[in-house]
Amino acid sequence: MKFRIGDKVRYLNDVGGGTISEIIDHETVRILNEHDFEVPALASELVLIEKAMVSEDDEKNQKLIESSQEDSDKKFYSRYESSDKQEREEINIFFALVPGDSESDIISSVDAYLINDSEIDILYNYLIHNDTGYMPRENGTLEADTKIYLESYKREDFEKIKSFVFQFIIIRKTSPLIYKPFHKELTVNPVKLYKQGCFTENDFFEENAMLIPVVTRKDLYENTGTEPSVIDNIIFEKEELNKTLNLKPELKSNKQPVITEEVDLHIHNLVEYDYLVLSNPEKLNIQLEHFRCKLNEAIQKKIDKIVFIHGIGNGTLKLEIRKALDKEYPHLKYQDASFKEYGFGATLVMIKF
Repeated sequence: MKFRIGDKVRYLNDVGGGTISEIIDHETVRILNEHDFEVPALASELVLIEKAMVSEDDEKNQKLIESSQEDSDKKFYSRYESSDKQEREEINIFFALVPGDSESDIISSVDAYLINDSEIDILYNYLIHNDTGYMPRENGTLEADTKIYLESYKREDFEKIKSFVFQFIIIRKTSPLIYKPFHKELTVNPVKLYKQGCFTENDFFEENAMLIPVVTRKDLYENTGTEPSVIDNIIFEKEELNKTLNLKPELKSNKQPVITEEVDLHIHNLVEYDYLVLSNPEKLNIQLEHFRCKLNEAIQKKIDKIVFIHGIGNGTLKLEIRKALDKEYPHLKYQDASFKEYGFGATLVMIKF
């Protein structure tokens, strides 16, 4: 039913009502209630009591308003059907295996990673299943668009491992849907580790890697029992309605905002003179000294996280930074920083976790 300004209405499922003072869009109106307050309401939740008296000029204006609304609706649904909508609830979590020595024809060991290729943070629990049962290995938070190193395995280890086990909880600040925890068990055929062809180019590592999907878009459907397109529609409608009504989710929390610092360790940012006169060991010492200085400052200031941009290069600086973290700061966690923001050239250190 199309309402007009001046129509008297009452609520379908609630007490009260009022006079329509504004047509916000094809689904929403603003009502002036008996207390002289204007409140937004969904047209589908209203019942017409008395039509407004309109003149011929008002009738023409009303048609112009409705025509304008139809144009607006077309734009609304155009956006609604756009590719942006399809990306809202995408989730791709991978278990990745990277050869320990990528230049060798014989793969004797692999490094295991967990990749979160989505815009949603997740809580994860990683275990392995062997003859003695389920063995917890690692747990924590994996932020959106990041990957984390889990551990290294020798090729013969795969003969003893029955499965790799992952449990996930999706973290969304606001969502009209509730997801049950995910539980996934993966098996890796050891024969594949003998084949270089199973390790391919990818978007997450400089080296070839074996990517095994753990959670995908299909899992969202199975988790909620809702078609993926319907999931997107629910979320999109909720967000658009909140924008229309100027509603913001009220998140009452005592948590302070997360503070993240960024430190660029490229040598030209650290010295005021011509760095070309420096030898490679001298450059490395300056970079590591700056790394330790900034990390200690961040710890003293109680910064939550700090990103060190070391670039790719030959990997020496990245390796030395991680050696220092393991040896001098064993209480801190670290991982590759967001690959969407920094590519492969930065390390994220979590001071408060």
